[in-house]
Amino acid sequence: MLPNNTLLVARMEYNNTWGFNVIDLPKLTIDNGYYNANIESTFPGINSSISSDITNISIDFYVRVTLSDGKLSIFQIIDQRKILRQTTSGRGCMLDNDDKRVIVNILDSTFSKSGGNYSIKIDNNFIKSRTYGEPLL
Repeated sequence: MLPNNTLLVARMEYNNTWGFNVIDLPKLTIDNGYYNANIESTFPGINSSISSDITNISIDFYVRVTLSDGKLSIFQIIDQRKILRQTTSGRGCMLDNDDKRVIVNILDSTFSKSGGNYSIKIDNNFIKSRTYGEPLL
């Protein structure tokens, strides 16, 4: 399967030749721009402005979760270089909204550079499905 939800199936034809069937599949997941079907929304949102005095960020999931050992890292991007500004273990966060929201406390220095671009990376096992006990990220 290709990233654009196209299924490419090889088929044998004749005289040692191959052909391909291309099948466009319907999109079965809701992405919301996070490249992760488990994330419903975040605060702050994608491409939003962030105040330097922000005290926490939140990630809303579609299902109830538990905190785990994986890490969430915040990077400042300068000239295509990623500079680590903060790392937090999942166990150091809080749950809210019927255990569907993870709240991450932010250090005073994390977003102290005004006008910067930032990205967040969530490692596998940062949170787990409360129902199945399996990592969601």
